[in-house]
Amino acid sequence: MLTGYFTGVSGIYYNEQKLGVTANNLANSDTTGFRKALMLFRTREENEYTRMVDRDVQERNPKTYGIQRTGVYKAFNKTGSLKHTDNPMDLGIVPELKNAFFQVKKADPSDQRVFYSRDGRLSLGPMDPNNPEGPTALYTAGHLLLGDGGQPIQIDPSNGTLRISPDGVIYQNEEVTGEIPLYRFNKSPDPTRQEAANLQMLHQLGNSILQVPPEHNEEFNIRRLEVGKGGITRLMAQGSQEASNVNVMSEMAEMMHTTKAAEANQRALRRQVETLNRLVQLVKG
Repeated sequence: MLTGYFTGVSGIYYNEQKLGVTANNLANSDTTGFRKALMLFRTREENEYTRMVDRDVQERNPKTYGIQRTGVYKAFNKTGSLKHTDNPMDLGIVPELKNAFFQVKKADPSDQRVFYSRDGRLSLGPMDPNNPEGPTALYTAGHLLLGDGGQPIQIDPSNGTLRISPDGVIYQNEEVTGEIPLYRFNKSPDPTRQEAANLQMLHQLGNSILQVPPEHNEEFNIRRLEVGKGGITRLMAQGSQEASNVNVMSEMAEMMHTTKAAEANQRALRRQVETLNRLVQLVKG
């Protein structure tokens, strides 16, 4: 009887969390470079409460009691398609490069932390927000876009529209004015060993910004991607945005399925409670 109770409660709790994950996927279906999340779960094992059941009864009962969430998996292995916008300030990382990111940092000069993003919606702004009359730099996702050497990419707006080649070179009036590098995360510090790091360890900070967790720095060795190496023919496409990898219809169907599953768990739990109440009344006489 308690088995049914634990199963019903765990099912309600799991489906409630799954609805939250699915709703977040739907809310970010139009977010540039967003990666959908999937719930991970396992069977719920015996706990300190189920062990209180009589030993003879335990032998007849199952050893598992419902399911429980173990984590959330981000689908980094599937990229979104490129949406053509014809806006020269849109820059999409090509879909074949799944482990590839822009390097960015906050505009605050006192904050030297480095972050990563696949959001290529570029904009221009002061390199130092405290000095609006100072040099102009490239921004993406509200952060300074970093060039070679981890420095902000300085742009002179008076030199004309930006033209960005597939290998990341920036031109203004047919003159090179900068370069936008892409980086991959390599698990091995040996540059000759191409072993991708576990991207699931990255911290998601919102606005498509990712951070390498300090406790796992040794597992995220930064390697710059270059055209002509490792079979790479291009890095980015100007006039395009990378769409999210969320399938709206699939997520809506998943939400309906999860809602029905939660309702079924609620009905089952209600029956368990009613049965327990009747049992208590019988014992009372």
